Amino acid sequence: MTLDDLLDGLARDLNDAEQGHAFTTWAKQDLLRWFNEAQCLIFSLRQNLFTQKKVVKLNPGADQCVCECATIHQIYGQSDAAGNLIEDSPLPRKSETVAWRWTKKPCRKSTAGGTQFRLQGYTFDPEEGGHFMVSPPVPPGEDVYIKIACAVAPEEYSLGKPNTPIKDCTITVAARQWVLFRAMFVDDESQSAFHAALEHKKTFYELLNLQVARERAYQIQDTKGTAV
Repeated sequence: MTLDDLLDGLARDLNDAEQGHAFTTWAKQDLLRWFNEAQCLIFSLRQNLFTQKKVVKLNPGADQCVCECATIHQIYGQSDAAGNLIEDSPLPRKSETVAWRWTKKPCRKSTAGGTQFRLQGYTFDPEEGGHFMVSPPVPPGEDVYIKIACAVAPEEYSLGKPNTPIKDCTITVAARQWVLFRAMFVDDESQSAFHAALEHKKTFYELLNLQVARERAYQIQDTKGTAV
């Protein structure tokens, strides 16, 4: 599905898609503005839906930053350039403190990438965006990588790129409900439209809560499946 397909579908949902007179009541740019608004709202409520795994090449020194990450959720450990974790060790767990830390004894085995440098630990605070620190500091000239999971804010869609693919169906289903809510809420000529708007808003939040419950069920299932 492309952006144009999405907007055409929204127009049909709103009975505003008559041939030759589409987007008469609600302009296409307004529907797109509300869809982008919905994405931002979902991101603020459910950052885990926007979590991506990334392999990051570290800069020399201790202070590091992944600019595209709004929040770091987890650092898996040191990896090679392809994202393969270098050492067979338990993944770090989140602590109860604000800053999450992981430390281990240094190891000097050579890696597939050739470097013998090993990280001994890291510190990151989820409230500090994509910033984190590693120890010991990365020396100049060393190619050192870590694998992380972080939330990446969604990009805004533009009418100038109508063929842009809509990638995430999970987010789109909820976002459509938000657009219908916003569109019908501005229709102050109909009491029924007002009530329909509130129903769409309710469905929007219900869909997000259903996704929370489903993910928790998957997490429980994964925990049972990996239990020793």
